[in-house]
Amino acid sequence: MDINQSIQLAFQHYQEGNLQQAKHIYTKILEDQPNNENILYLLGIVYAQLEEYDLAIQHLEKALQFNINNADSYLALGAIFQKKGLPDEAIDAYRKAIGIDPDFGEAYENLGDIFRDKRQFDEAVSYYKKAINYFPNAAEIHCNLGSIFKEKGQYDLATFYYHTALKYKPDYAEAYNNLGIIFEAQRRLDEAIKYYQKALQLNPEYSEAYTNLGSAFYEKRQLDEPVSYSRDWLAFNTKLRFINIEMMINATINQFYFKKLNVQYHPDVLYDENYVSGLKRQILETIFNETKKIDNIKKFFSDLDRINIIRKYFEKRHSGIMESQNREIAVTDSKETDEGNLLKKLHHEFILVAANIETQLVKVLNS
Repeated sequence: MDINQSIQLAFQHYQEGNLQQAKHIYTKILEDQPNNENILYLLGIVYAQLEEYDLAIQHLEKALQFNINNADSYLALGAIFQKKGLPDEAIDAYRKAIGIDPDFGEAYENLGDIFRDKRQFDEAVSYYKKAINYFPNAAEIHCNLGSIFKEKGQYDLATFYYHTALKYKPDYAEAYNNLGIIFEAQRRLDEAIKYYQKALQLNPEYSEAYTNLGSAFYEKRQLDEPVSYSRDWLAFNTKLRFINIEMMINATINQFYFKKLNVQYHPDVLYDENYVSGLKRQILETIFNETKKIDNIKKFFSDLDRINIIRKYFEKRHSGIMESQNREIAVTDSKETDEGNLLKKLHHEFILVAANIETQLVKVLNS
């Protein structure tokens, strides 16, 4: 087999996803022709696809030694540096590609991505707009521009770019979700809900859209709507948005969790919102996945709400800003006025509700 046939076979393997076979052939060719610029480049691309980034960089840089004006090699290097989390090196490589080929649209788009991630929005917008000159129908670029203007609070421009993205990609769930975010920020909740629901219609597993939809319903005090999504863990996450996750775990798992770590639980102690990985996270993920087994899911959420109300009361008391009258903290005996007795009553109710929730969780986790 001559070299051209070998290259053709290797490229065929590459297109079919047989990367190891392609690598083997290119490596064999390189043994005979170590200075072959094209083979160095192609082997570098294969290494990049195999996520062997250091070897990819090594071969691409060697290819550039033989042809410093290969814009494709610089583009490939930039993409590898991006994946390795080296944005400055990626920027340098992309700019070199553009210096060789000023019409290299992919390099402009990738530079836009980097500067967007660095939150250098003016630079990102400049590069994205240049990329649009070469890819006018690229919905992703229009959506990225919309997201930048959303971050900057320029909602009219953001809306324009999201709608443009939908013009070229009508099933773009992310664009619908982001339009919902804009309308929610503007307190146009009915429109926000409509767009979140459209995003979920297009992508039923879009967790952020579930959470955002729950937020919009919550703002409208339509808490029963998110409950209708509660049969899967994404919907459970929707509800949990309004309950401090750390406190929810501390409250509802109580004995189930705290006995394992020999930790004393106090409901009037504030906890950090950031929870760590480990046993607690494992239990939470199990709850997410198993909530469908809970017999009375509506009461389960109602109990969580009640726990949250009591928690907020203790937080206010702890912080010294407790309101003199709080209608949310109604107790069974409305004539109870002594604060000490009220705290005991609320604490007792807290333990009872937590115990009921714990029973449900233990039943689910042991089933």
